[in-house]
Amino acid sequence: MKAPNVSSSIDIAYWFFNKAIEEKIELEDIKLHQILYLSQSYFTVIYEDELLMPSLFLASINGAIEPQLARILENGKPYIQTPKLPVKVVSFLESIWNKYKNLSQEEIVNLTTNQLPYIQAMETGELTPIDFEYIKEFYKTMSGTTQPASMFSKKRKTKLLMSYTGKPVEVKKWEPKRVN
Repeated sequence: MKAPNVSSSIDIAYWFFNKAIEEKIELEDIKLHQILYLSQSYFTVIYEDELLMPSLFLASINGAIEPQLARILENGKPYIQTPKLPVKVVSFLESIWNKYKNLSQEEIVNLTTNQLPYIQAMETGELTPIDFEYIKEFYKTMSGTTQPASMFSKKRKTKLLMSYTGKPVEVKKWEPKRVN
């Protein structure tokens, strides 16, 4: 496993908070945790075992939660100077945000709590860590590939986006054929 692309889940959380403010979209804490969980899951599959952030997610009655972030946000959002994120990360987060920003908190919790990694963890009991290897295998299966990063090679001048079903897709600039 490679080093995480950012040093803290707080950096990613604040990126989403700032994006929500910019777009005037309400972002409840529980919805934020689900988006972080989905971000970590998809990132790991798409970028071949790279971690987006150093995070552990627990299965709670409110869906997947990142306990360190939950503790920090207990009394409201504190001011934290966040670093500039790598371009690869920002591009990825934009895709995740565009896919999930319009889901209600209830819809996104239903999405994550009806997935096998969460269900397996809850069978053990509330606040059980959601097994990272199980998350990775589940999302690889959902994306329909066992070699996702090769599909999104930087050499191919493509961009990663998410389809309406949540599967990662490769897009590139349309180049019409030349007519002689």
